[in-house]
Amino acid sequence: LQPIVEPPKSLAPFNPARAHAHKVAIEMLCLDGDDILFDLGCGDGRMLIMAATQVPGLQCVGIELNPRYTSRADEEISKLDPDVSRRLDIRVGDVMDKAVRSRTKERPGLEDATAVFVYLLPKGLQAIRPVIEEIGEQQTKSGKKFRVASYMFAIKGW
Repeated sequence: LQPIVEPPKSLAPFNPARAHAHKVAIEMLCLDGDDILFDLGCGDGRMLIMAATQVPGLQCVGIELNPRYTSRADEEISKLDPDVSRRLDIRVGDVMDKAVRSRTKERPGLEDATAVFVYLLPKGLQAIRPVIEEIGEQQTKSGKKFRVASYMFAIKGW
């Protein structure tokens, strides 16, 4: 076996959370069909796939730096019912790159998120915290709900 080497900008190594952790996060986020869920550092997309499968109408967007994992996600998504797969969008890129997380005509941007899931190391959480806070402030000022779930590590200062 060869060790998995993460790209230099990685906010966390690929270490998928257990399915139970995803289930709990989905419940804690109180997701419904009007939500847009972002997973920042989504790996192979398993959390988003579970959420989209369990919550009718939920739009799910994942951003992952390593194309090895987004390829796995795309492969799994292609096996899903079209009603579910059309609500999943996995993007290759750096979460810190505004262009990767921005809205286009065809897809929502992080600024549209009503829920965010992260499983990042503390240094990654600190790096992404200002971005999440800005989006949260914008959403709440416009009267929309906004929730964040972080698995394993707390976001320092929250």
